[in-house]
Amino acid sequence: MAPDGGKDENVFDIQQGVSINFLIKKRDSKLDKLADVFHFDLYGKRQIKYDFLINYSLSSVSFVKVPNMEPNYFMTQKDFRAIKTYDKGFSINDFFQINSAGIVTARDEFTIQF
Repeated sequence: MAPDGGKDENVFDIQQGVSINFLIKKRDSKLDKLADVFHFDLYGKRQIKYDFLINYSLSSVSFVKVPNMEPNYFMTQKDFRAIKTYDKGFSINDFFQINSAGIVTARDEFTIQF
């Protein structure tokens, strides 16, 4: 579903979402510098997406630069205005100091009977 509530159709005959990525490494890139990430979303019906892909090129798409925010690197536009307030909170690992994987079955043929 598109963010506006409309139908979001896939350009391929599959149900999973599709991400088209262009990853470009420049020769003069510094090893210790993170790459710039640009993002563009396209929602809507299949024909609208086909028309877009036919009529636009990489240089004519209005990509938006995505901030590289450690440690999550969301790779999409987010509203980070409240990030300082959010970071004042506590980690769930601090709240639950004893960790457990929950129920783990090991010897099912011995422990589970019908």
